Amino acid sequence: MEIDKQLEDLKKEIIEARNLVIKSDNQIKNLYAELKLVSRKQEGFERQHLITGLSALLLVAALCAGGAVFYATSERAAARAEAGADAAKARDLVAQVKQLTDDRDARRQASDRAAKIFAELSEKEGPARSAAVQQAAKAERTLLSTLEARALDDKIVALRAEVASAALERGRVAFRHQEMPAAAESLQRYLDTTTGEPESSTFFALGDARFVMKDFAGAVTPLERFVKSPPGTKNVDYATYILGQAYEQLGNGAKAVEIYRNGSATFSASQFAPLMRARIRKVQQSTVTPDAGTAPGR
Repeated sequence: MEIDKQLEDLKKEIIEARNLVIKSDNQIKNLYAELKLVSRKQEGFERQHLITGLSALLLVAALCAGGAVFYATSERAAARAEAGADAAKARDLVAQVKQLTDDRDARRQASDRAAKIFAELSEKEGPARSAAVQQAAKAERTLLSTLEARALDDKIVALRAEVASAALERGRVAFRHQEMPAAAESLQRYLDTTTGEPESSTFFALGDARFVMKDFAGAVTPLERFVKSPPGTKNVDYATYILGQAYEQLGNGAKAVEIYRNGSATFSASQFAPLMRARIRKVQQSTVTPDAGTAPGR
């Protein structure tokens, strides 16, 4: 009996041990399953960490690349702007150099022309000198030095007086010899070149010469200037008479009548007063422009 009981107890222990082994095996299996689950989770965490790290690296790389591109673009734009500014500055400098060179050349040419004109003023004679004086008067002064401009102007003033005096003398001689075209040309040159107040007799001689030449339009201005001479001036009555005839020939009878009336009243004792009154009647009676008659002697 004792043996059966022991066998029974042993059997129970074996069954309990077997149950413990089964229980331990189940626990081990559960632990293994949990370990596999934890391992998979760990692998997921590692994979996510790797992706996150790679993403972060890619983001950093993209930011660095973008920064590098932005910096390079900025530097290129700055370099381009600086190059443009340098090019503009270089163009300005080239333009300034060209302007300075052109100014220097222009001043040199003006100085050379002034020297040539000055030499011509000193060497030429007669009409050639008169032409040189006119050319000198037109010379550009702004490109000359103060000394050059003053020397040229002084020379012009001196030669103007010389040319005017010579032209006046030639005009008077030609007028006395009744060489009216030559007289008119020389007297007009005198009026164009003189720097002083012309003598009133010059206007009379020029107006009379042109009247004889039948240049009535050219005769009017100098004759009008002469008839305004102070009272007692010689030949004013005659100048008034031929001035009226000049206006008749120009078809201005009203102006001619006005001049005749003023002349006949002012110079009532003159030998030309009756002639002026006769011209008034003729102009008033005729609507056709009369031909100018030969003016009586002075």
